[in-house]
Amino acid sequence: IGRWEDERTLVVTTTNSTWRHFDTSGIPLSEAAEMVERFSVAPDGSRLDYSLTVTDPATFTEPVTLTKYWLYFEGAQVNRYACLIAAED
Repeated sequence: IGRWEDERTLVVTTTNSTWRHFDTSGIPLSEAAEMVERFSVAPDGSRLDYSLTVTDPATFTEPVTLTKYWLYFEGAQVNRYACLIAAED
């Protein structure tokens, strides 16, 4: 589910995910995991800030938040990216 928090921040909440692991190390995620992503454009337009907060009481004692950002470069092209995750049997 996506919603605008303000004019600059898109918030996406994901539940009932088929992601079985938090990371490539194999930290498991339960069916109760909730992921909240925030995408915000910096006030000067130079950067796209990103945060991911994962809440999963079966795995973590408190929510885990990861952050990163992408810089704007004039003339740079962003190519399509297929974000497909195959469900494991």
